[in-house]
Amino acid sequence: MLTNSHAFNMKYDLADYFISRSSESAAALFIKTNMFAYDCPDLKEPHIRADGELHRCAPKDMDELVEFIDFFHKETGIDQDSLEAYRRKAEEAVRSGSYFIWRNKESKSVAVCSIRPKGDLASVGLVYTREEYRRRHYAENLVYQVSKMAKDAGYMPMLYTDADYAASNACYEKIGYVLRGKLCTIG
Repeated sequence: MLTNSHAFNMKYDLADYFISRSSESAAALFIKTNMFAYDCPDLKEPHIRADGELHRCAPKDMDELVEFIDFFHKETGIDQDSLEAYRRKAEEAVRSGSYFIWRNKESKSVAVCSIRPKGDLASVGLVYTREEYRRRHYAENLVYQVSKMAKDAGYMPMLYTDADYAASNACYEKIGYVLRGKLCTIG
């Protein structure tokens, strides 16, 4: 039995099938999120260099990282959980070295992203810029630097985005990400 806590990522044709089948029951499914799948075969340096620099998250960044994770999940509405759960996630991320923060020239943490290598791919995720620092190229420079690290280690960087958030998609395309597929989350 499906509940509101279930969500599934799939191609649109399959989503249409499940949605039409569910319309016959009390637990009707619907599209929650439209997504694009990108990879980056040819990374391009950003045309505009954002002030500040990349930092790998360390134990001293734990509170900020928990806050970033919370902001990301609240804004996207996906996989929301408790602050305690986010703290456990942040602790694991710091141990594995998989989260990065962009600090601006005033040393303020303005953006975050993660990277998870698996097989030949490195999945870039949890890309989030504090609202008051958006449109300053922080995410573009952060994702570029993290993607470059992945490429230099022999991985193909890839990511999933909210298809309806044009600004982030343009950011990724500027640095060489290529749209490879369209997916949706149903629930």
